[in-house]
Order: sequence, then structure tokens, then C-alpha cells
Amino acid sequence: MAIKVAVVIPWRSQPSRIEAFEKLCNFFAKNHPSFELIISNNEENNFNRSKARNLGAKKAIDLGADIIIFNDADFFAEPKALLDAAKLAYDLEEVTIPYNTYCQHSKKIQTDIFFKEMNFSNLFGIVTNSPVILENGLPNQLWPCAGSIIFPTKIFQDLGGYEEEISGWGPEDQVLHRIYFDKYK
Repeated sequence: MAIKVAVVIPWRSQPSRIEAFEKLCNFFAKNHPSFELIISNNEENNFNRSKARNLGAKKAIDLGADIIIFNDADFFAEPKALLDAAKLAYDLEEVTIPYNTYCQHSKKIQTDIFFKEMNFSNLFGIVTNSPVILENGLPNQLWPCAGSIIFPTKIFQDLGGYEEEISGWGPEDQVLHRIYFDKYK
């Protein structure tokens, strides 16, 4: 059985990000032509990434996607790692990410404390937020804020999607991962 994958990219055109966005669309067309690419905007005056993601997820669900990849408009994962993470999310019915190293302003931060079973390649580009390890050694995040987060569709539906009252970048990921952690872990 083939896994149906949809990639949701929350996007509102901004001159400084158009080139990266166009390269990302070409990246998916070249490396993952079977993935359904969904460009999603919340169509309101103030862009809300949570709403844009939820609208894109609804389209993915309507298309029958087994897996939903939420990918930022300027994030590039290694192509094989992205495919492997999507398969892993499907097989294990778990939320996954397509990398085990985070780059924050040229500083590498290992994330394998969160994803011990994963052995994927480094991410390409810069991620602006990173996991923080508390003094007791426990993570205060399960996955990074930004980049690419991969959900089995039924888990995303079960969680109820992103909290649309949250605007901006980052907190919506943290809220959803806490709900996921409380429900599944």
C-alpha cells in the first residue's frame, strides 16, 4: 500500500521570503513529486500560522492523506530523511521529525535525546528555535519549533489541530506537543 503524504506550507507572500519559498516548492516537485503540496493562508488581515496550518490540514484530510507534513516556507530537510520520517510516522503511528540535529545560527544542537530511534541526516538551513534541556535532564519540548513536523493524519485529527488563538511562530507547536505528550506518552 502506498502512503499518501500531504505537505502543508503556511504561507503569506513576503518579499524577503519569496525566493526561499519558490526554491522549497521546486525542492518538493523534484524530490517528492508524489507528495501533495498544499499552500495555505488563513486569508485574514493578520497572518495566523495556526489557522493556516489547520486550513491546510483540512485540505489534506479531504484529499485522503495518511500523513501530514507541516513544513515552514523556508525549511529544507534532506530528501531521504524526509521520506524516512514520513514512513516512520506512518508505521509507528507517532509524530516524527526528519532530522536529529538542529542548527541555530550556525550552532548545532543534538535532538536525539528526544528521538532515540531516529537516525536521520542533518537539517539544511537555519532553525530559529531550539529544544531546551531542563536541569533535571528532561526536555521541555518534544519536538522543535519550526522546520518540519510530521503527523499521522488520525493523530492530528485526534488532537484537534493547532490552537488558533495563538498567533506568531513557535508557541502553537509547543501547545500542540504538550497535548500530544499528555494524550499519547
